[in-house]
Amino acid sequence: MVVVDDAHWLDPASSALLLALVTRHHVRVLATVRAGTPAPDAVRALWKDAGLLRLDLEPLGQDATTDMAVRLLGAPVERGTQRWLWQTSAGNPLFLSELVRSGVERGALVLERGHWRRVAAVPPAERLLDLLDERIDALTAAERRAFALVALTEPASLELLARLDAFDSARSLESRGLLAGAPTAAGAGLRVGHPLYGEAVRASLRATEARALHRELAEQLDPAAAGNRLRLVSWALEDGQPVETSELSEGAEAALAAFDPELAIRLGRAAVDAGGGLDATLSLASALRAVGRFGEAEQHLRAVEAAARGGPRITTYLFLRVGNAWALGDSAQARALLARRDLARDSEAIAAALYSYEGRHREAVSSARKALAADTTDRLRSPRSQADMASLCSASRAPRWSCSTARSGSPRASSRNGRWPRSPCSPPSTPASSGPSAATVSTNPTPRLVPPATTLAAARATAGDVEGAREAWETGARLLGERPPNPLARTLVDRAAVLVCAGEGDPVRARALALDGARAAGEAIMVEGEMLHLHLRVGGDPKHVASRLEQIAAATQAPMAQLWARQATGARDHDAAALAAVASGYEQIGARIYAAEAAAQAAIAHAGTGNRDAARRQEARAARLAAGCGAGGLTLVATMRTSGLTAREQQITRLVALGLSNAQIAERLSLSVRTVESHVYRATTKLGVRDRTALAALLDTRRVTAGT
Repeated sequence: MVVVDDAHWLDPASSALLLALVTRHHVRVLATVRAGTPAPDAVRALWKDAGLLRLDLEPLGQDATTDMAVRLLGAPVERGTQRWLWQTSAGNPLFLSELVRSGVERGALVLERGHWRRVAAVPPAERLLDLLDERIDALTAAERRAFALVALTEPASLELLARLDAFDSARSLESRGLLAGAPTAAGAGLRVGHPLYGEAVRASLRATEARALHRELAEQLDPAAAGNRLRLVSWALEDGQPVETSELSEGAEAALAAFDPELAIRLGRAAVDAGGGLDATLSLASALRAVGRFGEAEQHLRAVEAAARGGPRITTYLFLRVGNAWALGDSAQARALLARRDLARDSEAIAAALYSYEGRHREAVSSARKALAADTTDRLRSPRSQADMASLCSASRAPRWSCSTARSGSPRASSRNGRWPRSPCSPPSTPASSGPSAATVSTNPTPRLVPPATTLAAARATAGDVEGAREAWETGARLLGERPPNPLARTLVDRAAVLVCAGEGDPVRARALALDGARAAGEAIMVEGEMLHLHLRVGGDPKHVASRLEQIAAATQAPMAQLWARQATGARDHDAAALAAVASGYEQIGARIYAAEAAAQAAIAHAGTGNRDAARRQEARAARLAAGCGAGGLTLVATMRTSGLTAREQQITRLVALGLSNAQIAERLSLSVRTVESHVYRATTKLGVRDRTALAALLDTRRVTAGT
């Protein structure tokens, strides 16, 4: 066998010899050719005429890239760094290995708390630059300038390049594969042909060159356009130019809303160092919390308590400190902060979140309703603060909340008439994406009401009030749709949607939504952890989430994250004792609904091993905890009992348990009545029950181990 690497570099005589070896002497050949690189005619003839099998190797996906990075580094890789490695290498194994090596050698990739994390830019090493393409080294001055302009602003609009007198050079680069077409808000545009091309060009810029290009671009970019203000602030900071502390603080909040907490931390720290005071500290603390650095955030917040006391941002300040205390497992400190007269003004929304997570549901509902009535949440200006409010909230029991209506056709009236309003489980879109319709919301809807509305949706779903949960979710989703897109605020609605779907009898869709929410969390690891735990709570396979929850627990100080990970691993291993211990941990910090679910899992695990006495004790414990929370049942129990059914059978049995007739189920799921009857029959046969009544009784999740 003849093996030829990089056969596209063969000269004409060598390539002709290789072709002759195959066609005349039947020699076996294994050759590689770089995609997008012209190859000699004789080399192309190997697969076109000589019959050699051509295999086009696709780039590695994100999971495969992460697996390779873990093997190269010998330890897990933090999620944001995983994404950066995949995006920067574009799935090229050779580029990935050189990126990892360069990052470690230059101290840009560091091992922290058992995980590798990128803490600085990784300028491509010389050997990596050699691997990219020698065409970059051969660029003219004009082409290099055009390439740098695109790399700094990608995707760069053709209009912008024309204004900068770089259009012709950019087109030439595109024809050679160094740039590629990409749409922009201003029309057609260009991006770098490979992410590492951009890295290489940016790294090669001298400081004076970078400043000159930044200045040119700043004169042309509209600072009010999406993303431009953040870009301009970052450039000014990089160039050592003076930046207003207010712009640094606003830039930090914008970076956090764009799921770039590391940039938010850099801008927030610069604002604090420049004497930005309270506003700068609040921005920095929010960014630190997003990556689970609660202790560091708390240190900064304590330093500005005097400035916050009695000021206009006291509610945001209080929210962050209460959230820190809760995340660090100190609920007593959280309650003490709320009780302080000098800090507790306009604190009803924050109190609702804290009470709900602690299982004090009557107090939670009372505070949530007061916040809605008084609209006191307007002081929570930061999008991160609004998203964190949802992170604090656990399900609570809530009386029905009636939205005031500006026109006819309320959600409740529609459901009474036998028509189910659109729900988070209904394809193809949600109200948030489709905009307002006949189902009305508040007469004066404001996005500030998204947190309490979605809190109520989650509360009602757990209390068993499915219709009320759907109404509150619809309201929150529509209010979110009336504000500019914000991935952090979207977390509030996504979390409620998972619980509503599970309550409506579609745990499969609920699990998918939870995983989507986890993937969308980016580097906000506590949000990601909550969504992965939510996946477990609605019956997801613990094998799918245990490993990542363990990574999150190792990367953050939050005791809640430790309990999430321990619950997932205990469920994965069917370890009843571990699950009972997790239930105790939840109970100690006041998360009683979580404690009830972990105790229910322990009861079922004990029953599976034949330990009936231990199972009954944990069953009684779960029932006591669930009753104390006002929970209408535990979705986790129902999904565990029906784990032997198909996804459709699980969905239909949950709807049977909700009291829907076969005809109603058929209408809701767009199935025939006969198909529904068939699924019900198969489900009763598999579960060993005689009829619909027994099926509903089996799924009565207030009884934990019955039927197991």
